Amino acid sequence: MLDDARALGEELLAAGLRVAVMEPDEDVRAVRESLGLTRGEFAIRYGLEVDALEAWEDGRDEPSRAVRSYLKVIRRLPSEASAALESAPG
Repeated sequence: MLDDARALGEELLAAGLRVAVMEPDEDVRAVRESLGLTRGEFAIRYGLEVDALEAWEDGRDEPSRAVRSYLKVIRRLPSEASAALESAPG
């Protein structure tokens, strides 16, 4: 299935369209552990529910596409993602 998605992505790129490729298994635990945070700390810092985080890490549920995108941002720009939430109005 991943090969089919990659082939489709290549066809779209050849047609001049930009494609965001999402890996199906953004490793939530690896992202969190790379930052040296507990589940609770990670959830608080990045505005996630601890129960959802536990379910993703334990394999009982999978993060949505939007959450996988957010995890990719956290993995690449952890300080910026945290700072953006701290300065958010409301």
